[in-house]
Amino acid sequence: MNTQFIEQLANNQRKISEAWLAIANQNFALGEKLTNITLEMLRGNMERFAQQSQALVTQKDPQAAWQEVQKFVTSNVEELVNQQRQVAELLKQHRNELSKVAEEQINAINKEIAELLDNLAKSAPAGSEVAINAAKSALAATSAAYENIQKAFQQVNEIVEANLSAAANAATKAVSAAAQTAQKAQPAAGAKKSA
Repeated sequence: MNTQFIEQLANNQRKISEAWLAIANQNFALGEKLTNITLEMLRGNMERFAQQSQALVTQKDPQAAWQEVQKFVTSNVEELVNQQRQVAELLKQHRNELSKVAEEQINAINKEIAELLDNLAKSAPAGSEVAINAAKSALAATSAAYENIQKAFQQVNEIVEANLSAAANAATKAVSAAAQTAQKAQPAAGAKKSA
């Protein structure tokens, strides 16, 4: 067997190992970022809850207390939507980084395999051109399939992001509308009780 071939295989294996290590490091970094975001969100939520509870306890008028509750619900939903967007953006960045690493590695490996096939063709016995050309065709087909899969994943990601954004906006609007409706209904209910 050709020593150049063996060296190229070893080199490819080393590059694949390095790519897996880079991906593992990115995944650990993502876990660390998600943990930090979660802790920041928990701290912020607890502080906001304490402030809101204090403001609610100090209300003596039931009408004012009800308005405070509505304001709290609206602000909490808006904060939850904001937090969801932060996490979604972080995951999107991570997905893009992983995609970039994978694409770079696949392109490098494909290039090396093509070079290896060219070198084999130069030293191969007569009649082996068909097998080498078949291997090159398979490599080209694999590359094309990978590109199509990447495009499909990108389209799915865009659809998911659009749906998440639409759902978040709808939730915010629904809570605001419900709060406004409840606020309009509350004085009417108070008027009925005093009548």
